[in-house]
Amino acid sequence: MPQKLENVHFTAEKPLETDTVKAAIADAEATLNGQGRLLVRPSGT
Repeated sequence: MPQKLENVHFTAEKPLETDTVKAAIADAEATLNGQGRLLVRPSGT
């Protein structure tokens, strides 16, 4: 299966809790339209 890895630098202490990141995740999931998976995690996990 094709994969895409994209690293994003973010300076907030808890980036996964910010509205900007939540909106980007929702947009990516909408783009996939059930035809893939989106994995978002902080570095080092």
